[in-house]
Amino acid sequence: MDSTLDDMFETTPLVYYERLEDCTAQEMYTKTFLSNVSVLDLSTFTFSYKRVYVNKNDTIADVVRVAKKLPGDASVAQYRVLDMLNEYTIFNIVPLDSFARDFERSSLRIEAIPEDQTSFSLCGTTSSYISSGDPPAVLLQVVHMHNSTFHMHGVPFWFRVVEGESFDDMLARLQAAMHVTDKDVWTKLYAVGILSGGQWTPINDLQRTSDTITLSQFRFGVQLCIDHKPDKKRNRTSFDVALKIDN
Repeated sequence: MDSTLDDMFETTPLVYYERLEDCTAQEMYTKTFLSNVSVLDLSTFTFSYKRVYVNKNDTIADVVRVAKKLPGDASVAQYRVLDMLNEYTIFNIVPLDSFARDFERSSLRIEAIPEDQTSFSLCGTTSSYISSGDPPAVLLQVVHMHNSTFHMHGVPFWFRVVEGESFDDMLARLQAAMHVTDKDVWTKLYAVGILSGGQWTPINDLQRTSDTITLSQFRFGVQLCIDHKPDKKRNRTSFDVALKIDN
């Protein structure tokens, strides 16, 4: 005997449904569904979250077009897509010609590529990106943590480190990228170091050997780490940039 809707509610206390705006229920069987796609505005660190439906043979570039509501033939070269290891760590940059169906279970983040990071290409490992420009530069992942407890938090992002640049200039650029204006940021609020294989090395240790940066100091797989110091006055120990979530 066929069950009625009342019978269903008696046996199934919770029924979940989703309104499909981009495709019909029948079309879903021909689609790839990516449920965890976010779009990040690096100028404000503002997120919006998307559920994206694309065709089975579509690429990551098509995912960007759908998420950003771009025309089907629009160029997406100014965007990059990150495969997130978790909320606080980037795994790698996904090639735009990859098949979307291979990332159905992945957490993807879409963002516009900053002007000073357009010349980087993958080199050696998934976490190492080298610029072919002059002077040489490397793209490092910046992560946030509490070094005393080794607790990760905040929004990770890519940052350009340039051969021959002074550490002071690099820290000034890093402060601007974080949108933090406190003039005592590196003494009162944060400390900067290198995180490699679980080992923390303060930037100050590198400055003792040289006033300028050499890329050999930032070997493959290294992360630039922001240690957030407890601020007892404001009772804040987490990422100071407020995050606005748009759904």
